[in-house]
Order: sequence, then structure tokens, then C-alpha cells
Amino acid sequence: MDMTRTPLISVLTPSLNCGTYIRQCIESVLTQDYPRFEHIVVDGCSKDDTLDVLRQYRHVRWISEPDHGEGEALIKALRMAKGDVLVWLNADDFLLPGAFRAVAAAIAPDQGRHVVYGKANQIDAAGNILVEMPPPLRSLRLTLPRLLQWFRPYDLYQCSLFFTRAVLEDAGPFRDDYFYSIDFDFWLRIAMRGYTFHYVDRVLAHARMERPDAKSRLGFERQERFWFRVSLSHLHRLSVWRKAEFWAFYSVYWLRCGLARRWPVPVRLVRPVLRCLERALGGPQVSSGARDPGVPVGGDPTP
Repeated sequence: MDMTRTPLISVLTPSLNCGTYIRQCIESVLTQDYPRFEHIVVDGCSKDDTLDVLRQYRHVRWISEPDHGEGEALIKALRMAKGDVLVWLNADDFLLPGAFRAVAAAIAPDQGRHVVYGKANQIDAAGNILVEMPPPLRSLRLTLPRLLQWFRPYDLYQCSLFFTRAVLEDAGPFRDDYFYSIDFDFWLRIAMRGYTFHYVDRVLAHARMERPDAKSRLGFERQERFWFRVSLSHLHRLSVWRKAEFWAFYSVYWLRCGLARRWPVPVRLVRPVLRCLERALGGPQVSSGARDPGVPVGGDPTP
């Protein structure tokens, strides 16, 4: 990819019954002060006014047909995309002004920067900010061993992560057989191929975390099972030491959060002990001000 010119940025948006939010999503892309982009929306036969909104934007390339979920919609969007740089932006999320220019300035494959990510604030259904994300710790490096530890949050969101086409061709497309963890699995495969995650210190997007019909409303413990299952499928790639580190930190997480759901008072009493264990293991390495330790990595949240 020739990065001496302005790269074409492809925005991939899977959609299903997001008529309330998709206009804001489209407008956030359309109003970017950036000359070369395309916006692709793959809709799964929405029953609300999503299609009426889509018809009002001639620049959007879209289809609406049955699919088996978000993963299949993303794969269809990838087939339609022509961009040098890609981003997955859900229909209920939106970009902030200047996001494209910030990414175009930072991404540089010839310097090893194939993946660029920034902050994404969490918002509710009405658009109110729930959590303003701080920058990550300077010591935080998003390697495969660290990414596998989803129970130690690192504030990574698919709507604020941009990657080159070379990454896609190397790591492979999104999984269409996952309900949760589509983004999480993709990040792991990126890291597995040796790519680094380059941080841009600005808010690139807002991620809507509370929506009545969002799949994240189906239960946190169900999401946890998916995250755990996906992490186990990649665990064999780690050294013996890194595997031991994974299980040590997971044990602390389970003691703090798993038991807290059953016996909240006793766990509060032993939290100082758990914090000492974390420090002995190398520290939590969590962004200051991030969410509760019981709430893992970002996304829909759909890692």
C-alpha cells in the first residue's frame, strides 16, 4: 500500500433494526474532514425504518438480505470493500470529528504501524457518556499474552481500531460462527501474526454500551463463557511461563468477581489480599479510571 497518498478508508457497518441510531453513524462518517472514504452497510433485513434512512444517503453502499449474524454481515462487507484501511463501525456507534485524519497520519506500514487504535467513550442509548476512557498505561503493550487476559481490561474497541488490508489478508477475515467474541478473536489473530497495536491519544469514537435490544443485554456470564472459550483456543501458543501467568491472573479475577456474585460481603473483605496478589504477579496494568475489574475488554461489548 502506498501511504504517501491519502489512503482510502473503508467503514464496515453491520446493521439490524438500528433505525434509531444509524443516521448518526452515517453522518459521523460523512462529515469527516477527509477526502477518500467509503461506507458499506450490510443489513440483515431490518423491520424498522433502517432502510428508509439508508435510501437517503447516496454515498452509502448497502445491501439488505438475510444472514446468520454479525460475523456473516462483516464478511459480506469485506467482500465489497476496496479500502487500504478498514474499520468496523457498528450501526449504533459513531466516529468523532477528525478521526480519519488522525488515523491516516498515524498508520504507516513501512514503519510497522499496520494497526492504529484510539480511545472510545462508552455511551448509553440516549448518547450520554457513561465512561470517558483515559489513555492506557505507558507500560501496556497489546501482545498476544496480554490480549488473552480479557479479565484485565485494556480498553480496546472495534469502532476505534483501524487496520490495513495487509493485516486482513494475513490474519484472515472475521469469524462468522461466533455470536460473541468476533472482535476479540480477530485481535488475537492480529497479535499472533506479530503486528503491534499503535496507540493514538485521542477519542476516535463513541461506543454505545446500553441498548434495550443489544446482544450484550443477554447476560454478562454468557459473554464471559465466550471470552474464556476463545482465549483457551489460543492458549497453546504461549510459553509455559505465559500460560502460568494467564491462569494466575484468571484465578485472581475469579476470586474477585466470580465469588462476588455469590458472596459479596466476604469478597470485599479479602480484596486487599487480592490486590497484593495482583501486584506480586506484576500489577493489574489497567488504565486508571477504567471500568470495574469485573467488566472486560471493550467492543459491543462483544469480544
